[in-house]
Amino acid sequence: MKKSTKRRSSPQVKLVKFAERHLELTWNWMQLKPVQEGFLLKPPASIKAHQQWFKRRIRSGDKDSEHYAITFEKRHVGNCGLKKIDLAQRTAELFIYLDPDCAGRGLASSAVRELQKIARRRGLRKIYLQVRIDNRAGTDLYLNNGFKLEGILRREFLWRGRALDMYRMAWFTR
Repeated sequence: MKKSTKRRSSPQVKLVKFAERHLELTWNWMQLKPVQEGFLLKPPASIKAHQQWFKRRIRSGDKDSEHYAITFEKRHVGNCGLKKIDLAQRTAELFIYLDPDCAGRGLASSAVRELQKIARRRGLRKIYLQVRIDNRAGTDLYLNNGFKLEGILRREFLWRGRALDMYRMAWFTR
């Protein structure tokens, strides 16, 4: 795997705490096949189940995750955050997904950099993630933002009857 040499300036996004007002649009994205396939998302069974998740995980003050809505020009364009936050080990897992209409505009890159700033402020030493080996855009996104390949996880993720290979990548604070 070679680091992508493409580098362009990214538009500035703002991360805001995920709130109830973000649920409907998020639900709509999760119904789209490109979002499900690209981010390996299994949508909740219903909008009601999605609302219950929000009440259980977000509103109740879940301590091991931080969820954000990605906004650009005052428009909700995606979601991201840190989950599996382990303060003892000072690590967390990054997640991100965007409205497919916003792909390729540098918004994800800007959001990843904002999450890196949050990780530094929280005193984390490492952010890790998994990305499908065949997801070139995702792999390039992370490489271009300082993530390093830690390894290949063979047949790691079962998706619609297929076992997928994943890259395990990590970014370390300095």
